[in-house]
Amino acid sequence: MTQQKKLSYCIVLIVLSVVACGQFQPSGKTPVPPSALTLTPESNQTLTPIQTLIQTTLISPPTLTATQTLVTTHTPIPPVTDPPPGTGLFRRVISLTEPLPNLYDEVQIRVPDDGSVWVITGQSIARWDGQDWENIYAMGEGMLADVDDSGRLWLLQNHGDKISVWQKERWTTYGTDSGWTSANAAKSGWWIPKPWKVSLAADGTLWLPTETDVRSFDGQRWTIYTREEMGFPAQDPEFEDMAGIVHQIALVDGGTQVWVGECGYSGPGPISRPGVRWFDGVTWNGADAPIGQTCVSVIDVDRAGNVWIGAQDVIWRYEPTLLKWTPYYLPESFLVGYNFTYTRDLIIDRSGDIWVYLHYCGGASCDINTKLHRIQDGDWSQVFENDEWYIPLQQLALDGSGQGWLFWDGNVFQLNGSEVISVAALPALGMDISSDGNVWAVAGRENDAALWVLEPLGE
Repeated sequence: MTQQKKLSYCIVLIVLSVVACGQFQPSGKTPVPPSALTLTPESNQTLTPIQTLIQTTLISPPTLTATQTLVTTHTPIPPVTDPPPGTGLFRRVISLTEPLPNLYDEVQIRVPDDGSVWVITGQSIARWDGQDWENIYAMGEGMLADVDDSGRLWLLQNHGDKISVWQKERWTTYGTDSGWTSANAAKSGWWIPKPWKVSLAADGTLWLPTETDVRSFDGQRWTIYTREEMGFPAQDPEFEDMAGIVHQIALVDGGTQVWVGECGYSGPGPISRPGVRWFDGVTWNGADAPIGQTCVSVIDVDRAGNVWIGAQDVIWRYEPTLLKWTPYYLPESFLVGYNFTYTRDLIIDRSGDIWVYLHYCGGASCDINTKLHRIQDGDWSQVFENDEWYIPLQQLALDGSGQGWLFWDGNVFQLNGSEVISVAALPALGMDISSDGNVWAVAGRENDAALWVLEPLGE
């Protein structure tokens, strides 16, 4: 990003910030369109994949670092030393097929249950099958893509009047004949906590968010649930020009309940207060939930089936078996010098500790800084703070055993109770965890970009 572009971008943010401040005070390649390949679910065509064979190269893992104890003040990244045994090592698996875009662009990693690894950038989509790379698609401006747990690639084009899916070398495109209607989803932006994502229920139903609704797909037809049908409050006309409305989806009990959190964003950050809703298969519920009207930026389900909701200055837990709501309010002392916070990521580890990554917002903008917190037995403590939060990757993750991981400021940490153990110096740009517990990441710049993996050595 050039200095001139950065300056223009900042000017736009300042203008948007003035509006937001007064209104919200909280308590490359030319793509080949899939539609040119197939027009209906019944009209399939086998694609000729463009494959690039690259010799897998294993090199020594990066230097490892030591244990750090939680503190409640600004915490610098610990120095590089030897790690404790049993934490595992990152190893370089294979170079990417093409240079990565600039560091301001988003890189998505997806590791579905079929064992493949996908790398999605603003320029391309590539799939690694354990031996070879296959270049699946050349992305165009405004397109969104994600891979579901079964290994299907879903592609939403910028005009949104059709959606396409790639599986086993074939594209299938769904339009109005399958119940699909034109829709857009919020594009990537620093103010949006998580990229566009599809969710696959245990019965095979796919759930997908757009700006105006959420949609389910049973393999044949799409069912659309509008904001009004879900019971979200009407959009304030004053914010019609917002950057986008984002719906986060979480599936409880394999999809028996479908939870949806909503938040509207502008350049400065969240500017709407819609709340959360959930679907029991018949009715949408949640209008009277104690969470109230608030920006819901993150929603997830832990291994016990409890729903966790990241809202403004508070984390909520809902226990479906007990119909019980529990709030974890951010202490007022943590807000000194700021107006409010919103959640960018959260996980609950196997010991029950809550790890929360918050974005702090000032009077005119949320482009201030981010902080990682740990909540243990209801008590908040600060772990890390960073003013330069957007590069490299800052993200929490939970593997299949319940082990928590943190990518932060070019390092990878294992979250162990009162300790945050640095296991690798790796400036990752995207990551995901496979069902077998391996931690996958893309790191590097331009021609040096590669796929890395950490294989934990035990509990």
